[in-house]
Parts: sequence; structure tokens; C-alpha cells
Amino acid sequence: LSLNNVVLTFASTRHLVAAASTTAPNLEGKVTYEHTTSTIAQLNSLLKSTNTAIILTSEESRNPNHQSVLNKVLNPGQNLSSEMVNISFNSSTSELKIAVASSCWTITGSEVVFNQISVTQDLSTFTKTPTDQAITVTQAESTNPTQATVNKFLQTPDTLTVGTDVTITFNANERKATLAVVANSTRAQGDNVVFTNVTVTVEKPQLNTFTHDDKNKAITITQAEVTSKDQNALNKFLKQAGSLTVNTDATIEFDTTNKKATITATPNSTQAKGNVVFTNVTVTVEKPQLNTFTHDDKNKAITITQAEVTSKDQNALNKFLKQAGSLTVNTDATIEFDTTNKKATITATPNSTQAKGNVVFTNVTVEKPALNTTLTVKELGQINARTQAAVKAAMLSKNTNLQNVDQNRFTITLDTDASKNKATVTHPDFADAVEVSFSVQLKL
Repeated sequence: LSLNNVVLTFASTRHLVAAASTTAPNLEGKVTYEHTTSTIAQLNSLLKSTNTAIILTSEESRNPNHQSVLNKVLNPGQNLSSEMVNISFNSSTSELKIAVASSCWTITGSEVVFNQISVTQDLSTFTKTPTDQAITVTQAESTNPTQATVNKFLQTPDTLTVGTDVTITFNANERKATLAVVANSTRAQGDNVVFTNVTVTVEKPQLNTFTHDDKNKAITITQAEVTSKDQNALNKFLKQAGSLTVNTDATIEFDTTNKKATITATPNSTQAKGNVVFTNVTVTVEKPQLNTFTHDDKNKAITITQAEVTSKDQNALNKFLKQAGSLTVNTDATIEFDTTNKKATITATPNSTQAKGNVVFTNVTVEKPALNTTLTVKELGQINARTQAAVKAAMLSKNTNLQNVDQNRFTITLDTDASKNKATVTHPDFADAVEVSFSVQLKL
């Protein structure tokens, strides 16, 4: 026989009764031992220390005279029936009292009082209702739940402690969150609570994962970028240009006085969150393009003199500017002529504080000087013959400033009226014609 087949009890008459278990096969009846002597045990020797922390369920606190309560205060290895003691619980003082029942003759001793009692409540008394209400958690919270995560599901924050009283697991696909009681929780008990309308948001990374790590990195921006705050400006602060879109993902503000730039993720950005401050931002004074000073029509007909072609002076430059003198020749810009192709190239000087770049004009004509400004002596005096050569020789003799002109290109046309001592002079490098007069020396 074994205790699996036999139930041993002490009758109120102090007799030991061995009865066949109702589950024992091929065994029935009972045997009473009338001459039984028992050892009297002290109640407190059977129980744990009175300052031991004891956790009762809410049901046990209401009806404490049960075996489950007694088992919680028994020392390991002790086997005592709840029928042998009286158990009471005072919820006002949180005291659990164990006393020997009047019918028990195997135990003696005074009442034992336990004062470190915690009463647990059903988990559902702590959580929000209904359980299908919409609750949102972040991706990080679904992976590593914190107290803040659990608080989203509690009626009152912090009434249960994550890990100590409760655990929470998420099923993002089914939009579920399951809260379960931790064994030995001093606050909660009972069945799991499942929330069925939980959304896990895709967590946006911090903005600083996109920007340069060194927030004191020297960054130079133009005045135009300070004003426009455009993609080019934003790219200067990003590890990878274009990884964030200006105004869609981030905005930028400049404090030029303090050399600061603040990058802030937009509220509706799907890429980033947060903000970053750079502290070493320099604004350069941007020079405007040269074409903002010159005529807009680069095929505008412009006439220059040969002298201007040679001198490339301020007068020459002014002819290409919207406002004469807005750029200074050689200080702000230089000019080069390609008279063969009727072109003029205006180029900003490297050290100009006014402009940058270059401009090409494509319809530039060199103005020819009037011949009469050089051929000033038109009365040639007496020549030895009425011939072109004689007229030319006299003309060059009387007008010494023609010595630097290509003399072979003069055209001299004698008046068709032989009685008139006149001739017309032209030259391809000069405009207009000049009439000269002379007298012919008579031959004897």
C-alpha cells in the first residue's frame, strides 16, 4: 500500500483512521486504531517567520480559512490541514492570524500573526477598458517595453510595475498586446488581458543620424542660401546630399550673428525626428553674376572705336553695361575683342568684390574714324602733274599724321573734269571721303 491508495486521518476521538482512497483499485473499507498516541507540536514551529512576505489573492483575503492560505505560511516540509487551525485576515491592519482549532489535539501554542501581507487583485482591475480601444506604441516600445509602455494600458499609471508585476508582449500583425501577471507579484493575479486594437508605429530615426557628426564642423554658406534655405543649403549639413528633402523632411534656420544653423525635422516627416544645431557656420558675401551688370541681350548691336579696341578702357566697358561705371575696368572686369568674329568677352577679375563670371557679346562692330579727322590739310598746293601719285605725295607731305596709316590702301580719284584740280581720297580704315584741291605747275 501507499499513501496514493490510503487516506490517514485523526478522528475527533483521537483515533487514527486508515481508509481506502476512493480512487484506489481493488481496495475498500477502513481501519480504526483506537489506541493512538500523538506527539504535540508547537504551532509556531510549523510556520514561517512572522515577518515573511506573504501574498494573498483577493479571494484568499476574503475567505482566508483555506488550505492554500495555510500552505503559504507553513515551513517547507510541514504538512498541516487547514481543519486543524483557524485562519483570519484583517484587511484594515493587513494581518494574517493563525490559531489552533479547538478540535485539534495534535498542535498547541499561541496565535501566530503575520504582518507582511500583500493582497493581489485581478489583472483586469488595473487595466483599461474596453480592451478594443485604440492604443499606439512605438517600434522601440514593442521591442523593449518600458514602464511608460505598460502605463498606456493601465487605468492609473504605475499601479503595476513592468517586469515585477506584469509583462507585455506585442503581435503587430494582429494588432494585439498581451499583459500577463509575473509570478510572485504582490499586486496582480489572474488571467492575461489582451488588447486588440494596438498600433505599432514605425519609429523615425533621430535627425542627427543624417547630419555631420561634428556639430562644430566649419561650414560655409552663401548669402543667397541664408535667404532661400533651399536644398543646396540643407545638403551642406548632411552626410549624404539629398538624404533629407528640404521642407518635406527638415527645415533650416540661420543665426548669422552667432554663426549657428538649426536643422529641424518637420512634424510630418517620415524620415526623421528631432533637431540639430551647428555652431560654426560662416556666411560668405556672394558676388553676383557679371551678367546682372551687362545688357541682357548679348546679341545687342554695339559699336566701338578702334581706339577702344586698343585701349580696352572704361569707355569701352561702359558700352556693355546697363549702367555706365557700375563696374570698374581692370578692377572689376576686363574686356577682350575678337573683331574678326564681331565678339567682345567681358570677364570679372578674380579679386573683384562686385561680380563673378563672364559674358560674351556677339554683335560688336568697330567704328571707323572719319578720314577728315586725320587728313586735315586739304589744300595741297602746287604739284608737278595732275596724277594720283602726285596728289598722294602732296597729301602725305602736307599731312604728316598720315605717316602711320597704311599708305598703300589710299584710293585717290581725280575729278573727271580735267579743268578742275580736285581729287577725292578714301581709305578702308576710315569712314567717309575727303576732297582735296591742288594746282598743277605749268611746264614751259
